[in-house]
Amino acid sequence: MDQRMVITENIVAATAPALRQMAARALEAGVTRLQLDLERVQDLDSVGLSVLIGIAMSLQRLGGRLEVLNVRDEVFEILHSMRLDRHFHVQRLGAEQ
Repeated sequence: MDQRMVITENIVAATAPALRQMAARALEAGVTRLQLDLERVQDLDSVGLSVLIGIAMSLQRLGGRLEVLNVRDEVFEILHSMRLDRHFHVQRLGAEQ
């Protein structure tokens, strides 16, 4: 089952636990392909990175995948510099799906 979530806040220490809980509920509901729309996200810190990695690993264990969509350049640079775009699908803002 697929689910798309629009993330409306930066993924930082203060907001990351809420994202972790939303993803956990989706996985419990049987979601195996989770799409996170990050168009409104302008910042991502180490706690946020950790949450994204954890979500991706949980989905992979279930045979699923994480897709991070509409990623702004500043967030893409963080994901790319950490080579996370090799571990889950990352689509830049404005790119064709």
